[in-house]
Amino acid sequence: MTTNKTNDRNQYSARYYKTLNQEINETLKVINSNPTDPAGYKHAAKLYSIQGQQHTALFILDKGMNAISSPLDQLILRPQKDIIHARLERRIDFLTQCPYEIVNNIIVQLDNQNPRAKYICIEVSRAWRQKILSLHYLWKDLSFDDGTLTTQNYPLQVLPHVDNLVERLNISGTFHIGIELLKNYTFSSLKTLELNFLLGIENQSQTARLLQLYLNPLAPTLTVLKLRIPQATSISLYRILTWFPKLTSLNLHVDTLNDLGFSINGVVPATISNLTRLDIRTAAFVPLVIMRPLLQRAHNLRKLGLQCFRYDVDALSLIGGNCPKLEEIRVQAKIESREYFAFHKKQQEIRIPDQYIASSSSNNLTGQVIPEGALRTVELVGVETTIPLAFRLEKSSDTLCAMVLRMSERSNDAPPVHWQSLSIYTMHALRYLHICDGSASFYQHLPAILRRCLALEALYLQNITPVLGFPCRLDDGVWDALAPVVVQLSKLTTLTLENMDICSPAFERFFDMIQQESQHIETSSPENSGIQNLQLLSCWGLGLSPLQNVAKIKTLQNLTIVCHPLTALEDFYVVRLLQFIRTGLPRLQYLDLRYVEVTDAVAKAILASWNKNLKLLTLGHGCLFFRRKEALRVILKKNPKIYKLINM
Repeated sequence: MTTNKTNDRNQYSARYYKTLNQEINETLKVINSNPTDPAGYKHAAKLYSIQGQQHTALFILDKGMNAISSPLDQLILRPQKDIIHARLERRIDFLTQCPYEIVNNIIVQLDNQNPRAKYICIEVSRAWRQKILSLHYLWKDLSFDDGTLTTQNYPLQVLPHVDNLVERLNISGTFHIGIELLKNYTFSSLKTLELNFLLGIENQSQTARLLQLYLNPLAPTLTVLKLRIPQATSISLYRILTWFPKLTSLNLHVDTLNDLGFSINGVVPATISNLTRLDIRTAAFVPLVIMRPLLQRAHNLRKLGLQCFRYDVDALSLIGGNCPKLEEIRVQAKIESREYFAFHKKQQEIRIPDQYIASSSSNNLTGQVIPEGALRTVELVGVETTIPLAFRLEKSSDTLCAMVLRMSERSNDAPPVHWQSLSIYTMHALRYLHICDGSASFYQHLPAILRRCLALEALYLQNITPVLGFPCRLDDGVWDALAPVVVQLSKLTTLTLENMDICSPAFERFFDMIQQESQHIETSSPENSGIQNLQLLSCWGLGLSPLQNVAKIKTLQNLTIVCHPLTALEDFYVVRLLQFIRTGLPRLQYLDLRYVEVTDAVAKAILASWNKNLKLLTLGHGCLFFRRKEALRVILKKNPKIYKLINM
């Protein structure tokens, strides 16, 4: 009986009682339907005031005063407005009496969570405004975009009072709006400027003229400039170096460099000798005659990034002995012209993973004298020979942490001597090595190179071919020579093979030696040793035998298998793989079968052969492509404990 009464009461409440938000929404509808009735404005203001939204309540009342023409009706709203003002003054009085330290702490906490909060806090009171504007560190780093500059007026109201405090400014969005910001405010202390615009304006010379006009006043203080206008922009690198004599770091991502006339005349700005970092990325190819004079005079350059040359340009030879203090080299040569990219959308970029870049910058070499020009990271696309690197590698035995090499087509006929510079010196700090499109002579020399990489943690062998091309097939002798070397790399934990042909007896012997070593490690070494992460990405020849060998590498903790589109795994092989994993991989925690076709049989095998140590199984493309996702979920949900560990 009591339960029935409770239900009746709840039904009655739901029918006859409204929440405060419902009441506000209904009142606003009444105002919209009859904008000259003062009762609606008064009631809405009361409701907002109850919620503590005094400013919103005042806004509603002011809106009513403007909409109502009758003085008598306006008098109805005035008492409510006085009440809200009194409440607001009491609250502001309390806030203005806060000690300076409390206000400072509040602003710092809010600014860490939301950089726009400081603009709102300025509106609290005049005392708060003075205190906040005096906190110099709040205004050192500011960012603006189209949304900030067009829909919120707080930043623009404050900027005249703090523009002389700004040291780092980031503007993104529309070119015109960003230029207006530079035009209307004086950033007399600005040191770092980042401009990110997708487009300039149709007239490229006008874009360059406006940039010169409004960037020139920043010249006395600016030391770092990042300019990203990737489309429809022709910029003169030489002019920028002339405008900013104190520049130490320059990052340009534009369509074209318009500097041919300067380079022919032999005029090189003196600023180039001050630069410690130079990054240039263009859509159009940059002639060598533009870059060669600059690199010859960049004596203090430590970080160099170039993505502006044709793929057949040997950029490493272009750098040669120039820039003697280089620590980071990143040269991404382009495969084809701008028209190629318009058709193919995107070129695959090969980059060093972030964790290895971070380790290079924080490399602990306490007590050691680091030679000038010792390399930390190297990314090269379009390598014909590594001979020009020899004198730099000699200095880099204790500093080089990561290296990426993608060979050019010209390297196919290169003799082994072209790669010997990589095996002369022992690399005590090299943790990451990524080889792409290596030639036959390079792979023959790879075992000798790896013997010098005592600290290697990750090895990535990749082949990038046309869509209808064939994968890289290494000679059996290469696999046989690699196996004992890889096993001897005591710190190697990650092995990635992409688009390689692994259908050969030598490759099976390679994996067999790895799994034998893993059995030895399992019984005699700690858990964090041996191959822990294995990725087989679009490899040809994935059959029962290679999968069985993979499932015997007992040190594996992460396994990723991506099928090649032309050689998809049959569900029988996937089922067998899951069975092998259950018995053969006691440490496996993460299994990624994202591009493997998942059928009902595979889903049932997942439940039947689940490895109890698995923390996450990733399924995806196969399920979605074959429209089996929901049906597979029905099968997998039969075991809720397993289902919650599956990402699909």
